[in-house]
Amino acid sequence: MAYKRKSWQEKLADSKGLPKSIVIPAKMVGKWGTTKAGDTMVIPAPIEVDAIMKKVPKGRVITIPYPSEHTPPVLTGWWNH
Repeated sequence: MAYKRKSWQEKLADSKGLPKSIVIPAKMVGKWGTTKAGDTMVIPAPIEVDAIMKKVPKGRVITIPYPSEHTPPVLTGWWNH
């Protein structure tokens, strides 16, 4: 059976249990700007990131109030292309 690739709209709608918050393990310290083990990182849902980014004016920067110390910046770039 051939694998059918998902469209970007399908990927955007598939939240896969996100958002979720994880505790940063010691092996990730120093990656993505993390400073210490035990901090928390939130992994947002793609549809949520898309909705928020559509509201931000061009050239502006915002922060999203999540109860964590870090977010993975690479994910925002993947979902916003």
